[in-house]
Amino acid sequence: MIETHRTIQTHWVPRMTQNWRPSPLIKALPLTATLAVLSACQISDGELKSFGQTAGETVEVVGLASSVTGDLIAQNVVTQNACRYIKGVSYTLAATPDTQLSPLLIDQQNIAIALDAYAKAIAGALDPETQGNIDTASEDLATSIGAFGEQVGAGAQVAPTVALLFNAIARIEETRRVSAVKAEMEKVFPFLLRLRELLAADQARALAEMDEQIAAWDRHTRCVLTATRQRANAEAAFRDADQARRDLISKRKQAARAVLALDALIDAHAAIVFGDGEFEDGLKILDAFVEDLQAIKDAKQGDE
Repeated sequence: MIETHRTIQTHWVPRMTQNWRPSPLIKALPLTATLAVLSACQISDGELKSFGQTAGETVEVVGLASSVTGDLIAQNVVTQNACRYIKGVSYTLAATPDTQLSPLLIDQQNIAIALDAYAKAIAGALDPETQGNIDTASEDLATSIGAFGEQVGAGAQVAPTVALLFNAIARIEETRRVSAVKAEMEKVFPFLLRLRELLAADQARALAEMDEQIAAWDRHTRCVLTATRQRANAEAAFRDADQARRDLISKRKQAARAVLALDALIDAHAAIVFGDGEFEDGLKILDAFVEDLQAIKDAKQGDE
């Protein structure tokens, strides 16, 4: 019996994760779920590497809110004291920030690092020089997802899928066959759905913390610009600050696509596992998301 993706989704997906819907590209694919079909499809080492590398580019945005917020926390305390120094009031050198990166954002960054490691594990699954990285990637991913689950009060629910992924990647390293990589990606699929649920639940909170530090950056940077307006390098300082602000706008827009990044990764897995088993189909989905991100990076950003 050939099952459709919708049928399989009902079998695997917890009710809270069923708000994910396959992309139009997925809906257009012939949907099967037999491992016989998966095993029959062939793929080159180069195609596997391309898929893993593009998956890595896709999941970069998952940790962007965390990395940018952490950088701003460190920058803001310096800029704040620089303004105080320029204005002739008390200031502190090597000041310690009053605000620290929240545990949620720390765990979100760890998830991004671990997802990147997972993508690299897929890319190097058939490469003898990188096959040893798969075990490490699985351990890091299991640890980071467990920690993230604790932050949203879902640690116990995450544990089964963490164990599932750990075992799946270990088996990829063991078998070193394309058919095995596809079969293990099928087992990873529900784990990715669970991760999407967690990210979606805390996306607003993560972005709010990022926005708070961007607002602080604005205040302290404007303070310095105003205090140094009469100096010879005032215009150059303004242009630097203006470009830095545009970069922050761009990164904020990219960070807002963290859940969409997981959607793309999930769709790509579904295309390979429940579609024709062709990595090319999954790669097209990831490429479309990466192109969208590049368009944001290339755009001239301004306050809206």
